[in-house]
Amino acid sequence: MSNEDYLGAIVVWLIGVAVSLAALYWIVRAAIVSGMRAHAVAVADGTVDAAIKEANRRNGKLSA
Repeated sequence: MSNEDYLGAIVVWLIGVAVSLAALYWIVRAAIVSGMRAHAVAVADGTVDAAIKEANRRNGKLSA
């Protein structure tokens, strides 16, 4: 293989890495946004406070 072939292979590999990282970014971002939305809905419904109180009760902690 000539130097040009190696350079082409490196460029293709770098493009693949860039595309993979971009896809990973969007997947992680979507998961975080989804979790934030679910948390916001749970806070609005009051289910987060209820879950915390239940967890504290199960762990033997008193809540205020």
